[in-house]
Amino acid sequence: MTMGAVTINAGKMPNRKAVSAAASLDTALMMTTVNAVAKALILFSGRFHCGGVLIDQNWVLTAAHCVKTGTKFMVRLGDYERLRIEHTEETLHVTEIIVHPNYTEKIEDNDIALLRLEHPVPFTKYIIPICLPPQPLAENVLNNEGTNVEVTGWGKQHENAKNQSSALRYIKIRLASHEQCSTLMTSKLTENMLCAGTLGEIKDACSGDSGGPMVTKYKNTWFLVGLVSWGEGCGRIDKLGVYTKSNNEMEILPWEVGLMKQASDPTHPGVIKLLDWFTGPTKNVLVMELMEASMDLIDYMKNQGGHLTEDVTRNIICQVVHAVQHIHSCRVFHRDLKPENILIQTTTLNIKLIDFGCGTMLKMGKYDNFEEFRAVFEKYTVDNVLGGGGFGQVWAAQRIENNLLSNKEMQVMPWEVGLMQLVSFPEHPGVIKLLEWFTVPTKDVLVLELVEASMNLTDYMKIQGGHLTEDLTKNILSQVVQAVQHIHSCLVFHRDLKPGNILIQTTTGKIKLIDFGCGTMLKKGKYQSFEG
Repeated sequence: MTMGAVTINAGKMPNRKAVSAAASLDTALMMTTVNAVAKALILFSGRFHCGGVLIDQNWVLTAAHCVKTGTKFMVRLGDYERLRIEHTEETLHVTEIIVHPNYTEKIEDNDIALLRLEHPVPFTKYIIPICLPPQPLAENVLNNEGTNVEVTGWGKQHENAKNQSSALRYIKIRLASHEQCSTLMTSKLTENMLCAGTLGEIKDACSGDSGGPMVTKYKNTWFLVGLVSWGEGCGRIDKLGVYTKSNNEMEILPWEVGLMKQASDPTHPGVIKLLDWFTGPTKNVLVMELMEASMDLIDYMKNQGGHLTEDVTRNIICQVVHAVQHIHSCRVFHRDLKPENILIQTTTLNIKLIDFGCGTMLKMGKYDNFEEFRAVFEKYTVDNVLGGGGFGQVWAAQRIENNLLSNKEMQVMPWEVGLMQLVSFPEHPGVIKLLEWFTVPTKDVLVLELVEASMNLTDYMKIQGGHLTEDLTKNILSQVVQAVQHIHSCLVFHRDLKPGNILIQTTTGKIKLIDFGCGTMLKKGKYQSFEG
């Protein structure tokens, strides 16, 4: 911390109570105490390296640039005077490092990382986690210009100092607007960054403070707002400090883990509880609570002969509605509610929602956030939105080296990919061609050929005044029949044939069937399966 910072003297904190980070804090408990007890000191090869912040018993957040190289990291918690043994400290090895997948070293974008501790750290009056705000609270309230924040660290006390501070220090500053910060800083700012400081005052984070917490108080609870990331010098009266938004933490997690953490704040009896999670070479492992004497609702209904009483049905539906209302209040959409994803306890008939693998975050405005899958398109230049439907959106794109393409953001995969690959052997001029596909943390992306000068048949009919000539109608129907015969010969049913799923090229009148998201495989026997 640069000049103007206040030294926190270990053992001399006022009213140092042991509190839960999720609880409201006693009004007599100073911010510096809360920030200090959540503060983490990152050691590399046994030496002080960076700051961090404890977010639960197993995890510490820090800056990605602090841990981008090396593996021999340790975390010390409950420390104030780092060069003195105070018998309040806990030092643990780091067993896993998860850097934000979109971390960009050149501009320090998404400069955030998670560190897993070797075992759960015991909470004491010297060690408690900080609260992570729900995304809407962060974006709409805490991250606003003018918010009062505090930053702690053991960094240098001025730009030209030789050594970092031995005692934990803090500064009180305010968040600045992106517009103001952009005019003052020469390096690029992104939407994942926050700026803070006071022009004309020498209050700033400095070398050694990286990864440390910036926090604020809201409704008597202290929340993490950001992590110390970078600056142009430190303590310069005409510059501001730059911080990484802490709500980017969820983007580092496996998607389902992030959703379940979000839906568990606060916990709800109708939502399965995530206890822990691990990453492995080929998969992620989620550890969830065990609901004894339970089964999924589809099996329970089978055991009941396929029928439930009116009272039981009403009870189950009521619980499901309450659980869904809760996860929506946490800004989470489940998107795969079905009997198999509802656990029911046979002794009490209490239910829990499970399996958030198809879920997503509730966002402001329309669901057309292109940024979520921008990193996939290293091989493509992406242009405008062509259209969309119930299963995704379609964007125009051009492969950097050759053909013009369209990219489809999907919510169902890889089922549609499998169907489209089947109908492409052999290819047919009346069926859209799948060129490539990707999986990303929140969705899957299909790369399809682009039919130039085309639109769906619904829009084309509107342009024609709602009527087509007999010859044109006959031509279109003939092409559709031939395309359907082809996909049936490939053992695929489209199951969603409608004008909105037929592309027509306005210059030639040629059509292509699109959108196999509702499709299925041709099977023997009658079509009376539950899936269909």
